[in-house]
Amino acid sequence: MIGERKEIARLGRALLSEAVRSGSTLLEVGLDRHGGLARAYHPAHPPFTRRVPVAVALEVIGWLRGRLRSGEPFEGEGFYVAFRPDREEFGQIWVTAESVADDLVFLTLPEAAFGARKGSVCFHQAGEGDVFCLRCGAAL
Repeated sequence: MIGERKEIARLGRALLSEAVRSGSTLLEVGLDRHGGLARAYHPAHPPFTRRVPVAVALEVIGWLRGRLRSGEPFEGEGFYVAFRPDREEFGQIWVTAESVADDLVFLTLPEAAFGARKGSVCFHQAGEGDVFCLRCGAAL
């Protein structure tokens, strides 16, 4: 059972990582009439769907739900995701859970996913007390 949990966590992290690196703005993990799925939505491309067995999808949903916590006011439930926009420093973004059910999770990725792309420019517009840039995730 412990080995299965590690595999589910690895799959969950891989799905999140792929969504951030591709610049997706929404990640859906759930079930439909064909089985389990993980679908990433990008504003400029059609949705990308990965099919997974129902049992695996339910485990990943449980793993994602287990990571949720309350954020700052007006942020909603979610969790931080660390990523590496370049080879030198790490960034961090807040992933918000838009819809959570027993068989479905919708996660909203901020524009930081776009800042993770190489060659993009960010002017780090931050408010009082911000530790990370809300757009690109760089430490301020």
